[in-house]
Amino acid sequence: MDVGQNSGLPVRQFLVGVLAAAVVTLSILYLARRGSDAHTALWPDTQDIDVEIDGLLKSHGILPQWVRTWRVNVPGTSFFRVERRVWVPRDFAVLPFNHELDQRLSAFDARVVGLERTAQGTVTLHVLQRARVVESLSLVPKPDLERDETER
Repeated sequence: MDVGQNSGLPVRQFLVGVLAAAVVTLSILYLARRGSDAHTALWPDTQDIDVEIDGLLKSHGILPQWVRTWRVNVPGTSFFRVERRVWVPRDFAVLPFNHELDQRLSAFDARVVGLERTAQGTVTLHVLQRARVVESLSLVPKPDLERDETER
């Protein structure tokens, strides 16, 4: 019996190489995806903080269409913070809102620090958790806004 070189061997070797490359690529993608979830893993309370802020805005008569929200990546980290621009009526009471927000977020080991820009008439509230700003709310007065009093 003459055993010659198996003609299917190079094809099998090629397929094994392709499969190995696919495993390596998928592993890298999996690890990269897990790294993007680092914000939630390291800062699990941030979603709860968002819910508290949304609820407080609603209870103070701020309509959802008055709020613009986006994420800002923090350079050199996989962390991002949430920024919100909130249009508020001229008569909006910022100090009680700041105090109530600070009280509610203390349950998440977070505190609120306010910065007033008198010339622009705005107030920015920074939510700090573990010495890091996790969210910022810029309260911008707009004279033509009227709150929906039925929701209060």
